[in-house]
Amino acid sequence: MMEDAVKVFANRSGLEVAFPRAVRALLMALLITAWSGCAPAGPERAAVSGTVELDGKPVGNGSISFIPSGPDGGPTSGAVIENGKYTIPIEKGAVVGSHRVEIRSTRKTGKQIPVVPPATSPTGTVDEVEEAIPAKFNSQSTLSETVESGPNSIDFNLSSK
Repeated sequence: MMEDAVKVFANRSGLEVAFPRAVRALLMALLITAWSGCAPAGPERAAVSGTVELDGKPVGNGSISFIPSGPDGGPTSGAVIENGKYTIPIEKGAVVGSHRVEIRSTRKTGKQIPVVPPATSPTGTVDEVEEAIPAKFNSQSTLSETVESGPNSIDFNLSSK
């Protein structure tokens, strides 16, 4: 019966070491506890919401991205802009710290252009669109914001001039 409670392990040097079942269970519990507590928490995130206007009018639809620019970096976060408003929940929030901000929105030019495969269209054409937001606010963005711990409200009043 004692043999059931003791398991013999051979270590690297070939010596056999006996561990009672209770000791094995305790060691396993300690390892599991240690491993579960070692998962990286990641950078601190914060919820961000606000409005986006271009020349005094709400941006109808588009996207906004917060790209960490601080020394610690971190993941980029963003949201869809709808009716001039955006919301990034804390679960996907911006990393606390400095950010470069990019805002994008497209508008129709009024021209029709040929469809490029694999896209299809009954007429063979689609509406041409162009970036409505100046490059200084997206691909060449000069916008910077600091995200603080806790909820953040950050509004953007952009000018196309």
